[in-house]
Order: sequence, then C-alpha cells, then structure tokens
Amino acid sequence: MGRIRVGVIGCGLIGQMMHLPHLKELHELFEVVALCDVSPGTLGYVGDYYGVTKRFMNHHDLLKEPLDAAWSCPPTPRPGDRGRAQGR
Repeated sequence: MGRIRVGVIGCGLIGQMMHLPHLKELHELFEVVALCDVSPGTLGYVGDYYGVTKRFMNHHDLLKEPLDAAWSCPPTPRPGDRGRAQGR
C-alpha cells in the first residue's frame, strides 16, 4: 500500500507548528500533495518550505485533487469570537 495522499486546508500557526511537522515526520505513511490557505504569503512560504507545489486559496479547488484525505486546520477562535458569532 502506498502513502496516504493528504491535502492540508489552513497553513496558519497550528498547521505550521504541529500538523505539517508531524505529517513530514511520518513521511513513510503520509504525502502532503496540496495546500490551501487564504493568505498568499503564508501559502507560498509553507509550500516552499515543505516542497508542496499544488497550492490553492479555495478549499473547494483543493478537494478536486486526487486525495486520500483532507486535513482541516481552521483558525483558532479568539476571545470574543463566540459572542460575535452568536450576534452578541
């Protein structure tokens, strides 16, 4: 069985500090083949650092790729986000 082809959605702090390093460490099991982020600068930096050439700013486009799994790393809520989301 080959490696699991993964697309990572969200290349922010947690993705850079935890998820992507772990996926790289487990390279015999996982291959990160595509990245998605809303920030062109972050997407470029992370793509260059990890050698991932397929880069998207829209997760719908990433999900069209032939993947085995999509790894979602949404932004961490900031204090007060819950209240704003609830209309308070």
